[in-house]
Amino acid sequence: MNPRTAVVSCMKNEGQFLLEWVAFYRVLGFDEILVLTNDCQDGTDAMLQYLQDIGEVTHVQNPREGDEPPQVTGLRRAFRNKKVRSCDWMLHCDADEFLRIDYGNGHIQDLLAAMPGHTDAIAIAWMPYGHDDLAEWPGGNVIEANTRRQSETDPGGFHKSLYRPNKFSAATDHMPKRPYGPVTLRNAAGTEMDAIATRTEHAKFRGNGPEMMSWDGAALHHYAIRADDIFMMKNARGDGMAFNNSKYFLNSGFYRRFNKNEVTDTALHRQLPALQAKLDQYRSMPELAALEAQARQWYLDLKSRVLTPEQAAKWTKT
Repeated sequence: MNPRTAVVSCMKNEGQFLLEWVAFYRVLGFDEILVLTNDCQDGTDAMLQYLQDIGEVTHVQNPREGDEPPQVTGLRRAFRNKKVRSCDWMLHCDADEFLRIDYGNGHIQDLLAAMPGHTDAIAIAWMPYGHDDLAEWPGGNVIEANTRRQSETDPGGFHKSLYRPNKFSAATDHMPKRPYGPVTLRNAAGTEMDAIATRTEHAKFRGNGPEMMSWDGAALHHYAIRADDIFMMKNARGDGMAFNNSKYFLNSGFYRRFNKNEVTDTALHRQLPALQAKLDQYRSMPELAALEAQARQWYLDLKSRVLTPEQAAKWTKT
């Protein structure tokens, strides 16, 4: 019997991208998809409620608790969720992150089966994709529109983690924390890593050299930019970790670091036939299709009001 798997995400106003993300993780074979939302204005929560009603996801409202960032609150709620606790493995990722698996057919069970021995957590390195010179988001699938990425792994070791939730008592957005006992950590190539960071507050797997953050076997495609307008409009939405800074300004350090369009890589396109079939299934449901269209229009209307030339200039570093 295959181990059961869950993917968890915290979202706000991601309606125009939601169906692709849900369909993608369904295609990868995840048993449970848990999405926690807060303060949605574009109908993301209504779309998720519809998807929950047809058995595709579990939707949890994630209201803010004081000044605590939504992702922190959301992960604590996810750890308490019965469906997540019933799963052997959990991946936490954002709406702009898509798991690439090079083993077998590219499904989640192929990654788990490729680990050479007992494993409690897998560090999956970010593979940042740039905006393909898109000033404005044209609509459509992210994995088709953004096909150019940086050429080498980031020496900073940015990653997310696939792990056994029942072996840990907590987690950050990047990795599990506070294991109940000794745990075995590997990278996506199956190489064992130092797991000391699971017992510290660090956001990254400290104690491991950058060579351990390998793209061999699997990587997490990170579409942090998508297009310049999408990126700048994150200033209007807010940050999941409640940071209030210039991170989402054009030409910010974050923008320059994760908007490298150095090589073309369409490896995820092997999932497109199954992905498109799933999307066609969703969009054949009139109410869900209408909600998606409304989310896209909500974004366009908001952008026309907010992203004036004057505001774009303010959100651009010189």
